This record gives sequence, C-alpha cells and structure tokens, in this order.
Amino acid sequence: MDAVLRGVANQIGVDPPELVVVDSGSTDDTLAIAERHGAKIVHIRPEDFTWGGAINTGIEAASGEIVVLLSGHCIPVGERWLTDLLAPLENPRVAATASRHVPDLAIDPLEAVELLEDYPGGNEPVEGGAFSNASGALRRSVWETIRFDPGLVSNEDGEWASRVRAAGHTLVYCPASRVVHSHPPCVDVVYKRLFWRALTGVQLYPGCRDGQWLYLLYRMAKYLWKDLVSLTRAGRPWSFWRAPFYEIVRQGGRFRGARMAGKIDMRSRYAGLEIPRWLRRFDPILRGLERPGRTQVHE
Repeated sequence: MDAVLRGVANQIGVDPPELVVVDSGSTDDTLAIAERHGAKIVHIRPEDFTWGGAINTGIEAASGEIVVLLSGHCIPVGERWLTDLLAPLENPRVAATASRHVPDLAIDPLEAVELLEDYPGGNEPVEGGAFSNASGALRRSVWETIRFDPGLVSNEDGEWASRVRAAGHTLVYCPASRVVHSHPPCVDVVYKRLFWRALTGVQLYPGCRDGQWLYLLYRMAKYLWKDLVSLTRAGRPWSFWRAPFYEIVRQGGRFRGARMAGKIDMRSRYAGLEIPRWLRRFDPILRGLERPGRTQVHE
C-alpha cells in the first residue's frame, strides 16, 4: 500500500488528488499507511465485501466529478500515470479510461502471459479495449446512472463497461498509463481467480468458449508456448518444467468455472468453491516461480 500511495503522490501535471481508501477489515498496517498519506478511510464489514460494492462505496465517499479507481496492489509506473489516464476524459464523449497493466516477472512470470495478452503496449489512447477497475478513471455523472453490480463475484468491471457502451458512451484504453499488477503464484490465487472469471464470463458474454474440451486443449498448448517465451524473457527458461503444473491449475480453474456456470450463482459471494485436494500438491511448484525481494518489471 505504501508503494501505491507513494506512486500516486509522485504524479506530475495534475493537482493533488483526494484519497479515499475502502477497507474491509485489513489486519496489517494498511490503515496506518493510509492515514499517513492523508487518505479518508471508509470501513465496510468483511462479510459485506464484493468488488462492485466496494467500488460503489468508494465513489460515494469521493467528491470529484472524475473518479480514479486503483487497487491496493497496483503500483503506478512513472510520474505520468495519472496524467495519461485522465487526458482522454477531456473529450465529453469519453465516459471512462483504463491503464495498461504490466507484470513483475520476479513475482509471477507466467501470469505475465495474461497481462501482455489483455493489455497490449503502445503510446496512444485507443477507443475500446479492456476496462479494468484495478486502474481506471470514470465520470461520476455516468456512474450515477450506471453503477457497478454489487453482487458479482468477478467480471464486475467488464460487465459495467458493457452496459456503459450499450448506453452510447465511449471507453478508452490508455497504454501509456501503466501500473505494475501481479499476483503471487500459488494455487489458491491462480485457481480461484480463473474459476470465478470463467463462471461469470460464460453467463455474461454470449459466445464464450470456456468449458469446451477442444478449447481447453487449445489454451493449454497456446499458454505453454507463451510460458516458455515469458520465462526466457525473464532469464529463467530452465523453470519451464513448472509451466505444465501451472497450466493445469490455471486452465483447470477456468474450465471448471465455466462448467459450473448456472450451478453456482455468480452473485454467490464466493460460496461453494473448494479447490481439489490433489491440485494443492502443486502449490510448492507454483510458488517456486517467485523471487521474493526482487523486482523485474516488464514494460
């Protein structure tokens, strides 16, 4: 959190922003850090937490017409992250913007494959593309009529963006605005993230192929190749032996999530998910990908 808020404080070309931190029961030093940076803290009960609900709560507590969303583990890159994110909103047609997410290869070089695929590089803003509430900006006036779904367990940002576009608004992807966004490589994080993404994605987006056997095999082959490329880029091609285990977890979570669509309510607040015990045996293998205390940001 300290690195995140220091990154915000280091921005140039913009007025110092109002800081609002939504806390759902943190047990570390998050609150002390937030207070030290002058943030307004809004508390919600852990049992009430959902991504969309927390975002709505934070926006309600903020006062500006332009609201910037930033996850507590997304670190701004450089001094113009915010300037580049806000620039397209000078056009009144633009309702929201989103940053590029760049991976830290020292945390998880295989998750990097997803980030490089979903958030392509570049310098110029592009209409369309992925919208992520992990680092994005939006107009309060649009949010007041189209709020985030407070019940969804995942894909709340993509679902919100779909409704905003359907209402005739424009969303812009800003690759020059970058944040470092990586998760620890462990079975719980990888499996659950992909499980819930697929479970909601199949129900929200017609034509989604997750849950089909041939598509599963295609993704396994495709990602194993990209894993090798990413590990080579990170200078660790010898770690490729871990990639098949990682993909069993990643693609297995995605496949099972898609197959469970309709059987588990996508507004279930994470109920009913148990990771197969045999998959948990892969946890030490996945964790071996991380290099604690090191940083290797791929831009």
